Amino acid sequence: MKRFLTGILVICFFISIVSGFAFAQKQPRDPADIKAEIKRVESYIDTLNDKLANAKSPYRVQELTRMVSIYENRLNALENELETVSPGSRPQSKIEQTPPPAQRVIAPTPPEVTLPPRTIGVSGGLIANMPALVLEMRFNRPLNINAAAFKVGLGFAKGKDSQDNDRQNIPLFLTGIYQLTAPDSPGLNPYFGFGINLNLLTSFNGESKMGAFGADLLFGMSGDAGPGEMFAEIGYDLIRTGNSPDYQGLGFMLGYRQPW
Repeated sequence: MKRFLTGILVICFFISIVSGFAFAQKQPRDPADIKAEIKRVESYIDTLNDKLANAKSPYRVQELTRMVSIYENRLNALENELETVSPGSRPQSKIEQTPPPAQRVIAPTPPEVTLPPRTIGVSGGLIANMPALVLEMRFNRPLNINAAAFKVGLGFAKGKDSQDNDRQNIPLFLTGIYQLTAPDSPGLNPYFGFGINLNLLTSFNGESKMGAFGADLLFGMSGDAGPGEMFAEIGYDLIRTGNSPDYQGLGFMLGYRQPW
């Protein structure tokens, strides 16, 4: 008797599991939702093709071509899914009253677009209200963080300090950058940064010496231009001479960088 009851329980348990799987099967999606997603993918492909037509950098061309291929595969999958679930996709006989089961489509993993590993650039403008020129090397994706970058810059700036002394300065900049948009976003790409600087050499009245550590805060915008990109940055800088006279004030730089 116990074996009989045990067998009944096992059969009931098995039936409940099978029923659960049957109800858990994926239901066909609404054709309107599929059409809306098709429009989004088509729009994204058009944007990528526009950027590909203007891309000059071999790295950029390769990355954009890879992305277009991925989204074209996704578009084909969506069109096949729509043809399967749409009531008007194929004629139905009088006997066949229900549409065929929806084909399960596994969406590809969204592509991870990255910036070039390194870029080199030059910019000119104001640092702490001093006319300045900066050469920079930018390292993208430190610690595999796609939106982050690290910038090393060497500048030359000349101007009057807080005590009205005319000085020449050679500051070294170490700045962390965080991108506010994805690398493949069309149009302008905003970012912000914060870092420290060291006045490697400051000269006044023929005397030269090393200065002290300062800091800088910036907000920038960049956009594609030829094989690289143009950028503009505005912020606030503190450049220290090592004595009481320092430089602090507005920073504004315009520049160009490209992969290296």
